[in-house]
Amino acid sequence: MGHRAHQAEVRQGGAAEGEGRPLRVVLLTLGTLHLLPDEAVQVLRHRYLLLVYLAVLPVLILADTNSHTQGLAVEVRGPVYMAALAGAVLTIAFAGQFAFWRGWKRLSLTSVLGIATLVGLGMSEAVSHLLLDADNRSLVELVLVVGFYWVTAELVASFVLHKVVPHVLAELRGMPIRRLAETDPAFWQAAGGMAAGMAGPEGTGPSEGAEGSAPAEGGFMVAAERRFAFAALLHLQAYGNYVMLHSRTGQELVTGPLARLVAQIPAGYGRQVHRSHWVAAAALRGWTAKGRDVTLLLDGAASVPVAVTRRREVRDWLAGLGIRQGKPT
Repeated sequence: MGHRAHQAEVRQGGAAEGEGRPLRVVLLTLGTLHLLPDEAVQVLRHRYLLLVYLAVLPVLILADTNSHTQGLAVEVRGPVYMAALAGAVLTIAFAGQFAFWRGWKRLSLTSVLGIATLVGLGMSEAVSHLLLDADNRSLVELVLVVGFYWVTAELVASFVLHKVVPHVLAELRGMPIRRLAETDPAFWQAAGGMAAGMAGPEGTGPSEGAEGSAPAEGGFMVAAERRFAFAALLHLQAYGNYVMLHSRTGQELVTGPLARLVAQIPAGYGRQVHRSHWVAAAALRGWTAKGRDVTLLLDGAASVPVAVTRRREVRDWLAGLGIRQGKPT
């Protein structure tokens, strides 16, 4: 009993230690996807993947090798294919969650697809026997069918991972992800670290948190249960208890308050210049002064006012960044 309790503690400790660490999902066709905790299920139920499932169903119908179901109406055969697809997708989702729970660093998607193929075929055979009273396949036929669908699943998964999943993660994380290599948080930490190192006032780097707080782990700000890369942020503007978040992938209204979001961002990435505005150093293009009013000029011709009480510190910050007064040419 004591040994089992010790094992449970070790598992829990490993899970806690691995929380937030990305999982490397590797394909046989030379591709590596980096997933963060809870992203596996979010990706599989994303609207882009739902369209993929709808596209796969006709392929299953055309590739069906079961002589007992061929020639039947689609509405009769539909439950068989839907059971196969549901079984495969649920297996992949479970494998991803299990890998995070165990604290694994790497997961072979090819192996998972093999298991998912067996589960999907098992469920389709069960539904087929239930609805159509079909005969059992021979062992040789079963092996050939499993091999065929396994290879097909690998090819489909390769296409989805390279062409679809990066765009899904771009939405989930609020980052300009376009290829598998950019799903690695280390990719954006390196890019953001270089930008913050150049932009940091008087040598202030990304390791220092805004307002004295520690930076969020993994190079991301968390808002509305989504992650937004520090390096992708441009401008945050408060609207009461909500915040309009401008990033390199667009804009989105998220739950505030602004102070809670700003507290997550390391100082080297930008500065709060007004009670309603935070500005990224990388977004600055110039500034103007008229009397006591100072206005920052950002990418896309946007402008942000500077609070009177923050004018001196903002001007020192701009000088440290090498941003000169005047409109960008």
